[in-house]
Amino acid sequence: MADAADDARLRHLRGKKRLAAAALLAAAAAWVAVHFAPPAAWTGFVRAAAEAAMIGGLADWFAVTALFRRPLGLPLPHTNLIVANQGPIAHGIARYIEREFLRSDALVAQVRSVDFAAHLARFLDDDENRARVFAELRRGLLGLLAGGAANREVLAAVADAVRREMRSADLRPGARAVLRSLDESGLPAEAVKRCAALLAEWIETHPELIRDKVRERSHWYVPKAFDERLAAAFARGLADFARNLGDETTPEFAEMREALRRGLRRLEADGLPRLFAALRKWSADNPDFLRLVATIVARLAAMLEKDLENEDSRVRAIFDLLARRLVAALATPRVRRRVNDGVAAFLIGNLGTWSDRIVGFVETTLMSQDARKFSDRIEVQVGADLQYIRLNGTVIGALIGAGLHALSLHLPAALALLGLSAP
Repeated sequence: MADAADDARLRHLRGKKRLAAAALLAAAAAWVAVHFAPPAAWTGFVRAAAEAAMIGGLADWFAVTALFRRPLGLPLPHTNLIVANQGPIAHGIARYIEREFLRSDALVAQVRSVDFAAHLARFLDDDENRARVFAELRRGLLGLLAGGAANREVLAAVADAVRREMRSADLRPGARAVLRSLDESGLPAEAVKRCAALLAEWIETHPELIRDKVRERSHWYVPKAFDERLAAAFARGLADFARNLGDETTPEFAEMREALRRGLRRLEADGLPRLFAALRKWSADNPDFLRLVATIVARLAAMLEKDLENEDSRVRAIFDLLARRLVAALATPRVRRRVNDGVAAFLIGNLGTWSDRIVGFVETTLMSQDARKFSDRIEVQVGADLQYIRLNGTVIGALIGAGLHALSLHLPAALALLGLSAP
């Protein structure tokens, strides 16, 4: 698009150059023709107008051409100005951008007036936008996970980071909060029900194990029929216990649930310090710690990669849920104000650093361009308007020439009326 626009401007520039040149040639043709015309009153006006038009057109042609190149290739001073002054021009453009745009009060006011939260909310509230964002996120994650196992240096860095955190960070408050929330969340009751269900399933699917164990422990003189009845009774009793254990109304359920809760409380009170101390020592001394980290990272990566390849990706569902919740949060005045204030403060606080980098980039880019091409690009952008200077110089020169000729003809009569005489 930029090349097409430049081509159009270049064609426009050439057309205006031809127009200005045609006006100058017309003045020259009139000047030549008047020399062959019989003397008359009008020939003096035409000659004066043509001479002044040629002078004005040539002078303005020289002035306009001197901006971009040397007129007729002559090494005249103060010509080819843009090429000769590429450095100062680049510096001036960069500093103008910095002064008028990057460090202006108007820019700060504009940043403070933008409702960033509303723009972000509207963007994330659109299904297509969320899909595009997740597609980019998915592409980046798959690219990161490509190749299977993570790089050994990356795994070593992760392992070192985990070791440092385990040595310096006190994880016990967080672990206590997790255990307390597990206790209050009803997990012990669910765990008891799950254990009861697994026990009942095992009894139902493995009846021969109980019978075989009874036979192994029985004596030779005990009748086989008695062993069979004993095994069956034991299996029934164990099945009854499993059913009672899974029933919230039974004492067995209440006792097991309370036992689990006591275990969580004992772990919270006494077990955590010893557990974390042992983990710190093991992670610091055991050479297998890196392999453990590698195994965990590899499994997480495989799970994430498999999930991202599914159409009903859980990561996608989590992303959509977080995006919708963020949209809802941004609709509240308090969150919107905090987001807008935070983004504005960040942008304004970094304007100095960014403006220096932008100014340096602009100046360096302009200076690195070929000086001839730099001049040609400027001429393409503004040269068409400059051709009107040539055209105006020709036309206005003709008018001035004709006017001066008229003045020279009527000046003696005007002076005589005033009682003066021409010198």
